[in-house]
Amino acid sequence: MDKVIDQAFSRSDLLRDLRLHPFDRLPAEGPVVVVHSSLKSIGYVIGGAETVVRALSDWVGEDGTLVFPAFSDSLSDPEQWHHPPVAPHLVEKVRANLPPFDLNLSQIDTG
Repeated sequence: MDKVIDQAFSRSDLLRDLRLHPFDRLPAEGPVVVVHSSLKSIGYVIGGAETVVRALSDWVGEDGTLVFPAFSDSLSDPEQWHHPPVAPHLVEKVRANLPPFDLNLSQIDTG
């Protein structure tokens, strides 16, 4: 049997909770906030990740900036890859031919 949703967070719920937190001492203008979050750890959010981003945007305001890590493991140094590792004789070839990050095309891994 699937778990029943017994609590649901809206955009206004999230914004209220953000404002209650001690870290709500943002500069009056232009705060920059780095966000590393887990949607699963919040619980059921009506509208999913988009709702979380909108609540965070409301929180930092029009002059604020939200920064989210975009993990692109495939665009890292192939010499450091372990799953799977790159054979030593191919490291330079892989490194030289990795495409640059492209916001619209590059795969990101969010955990």
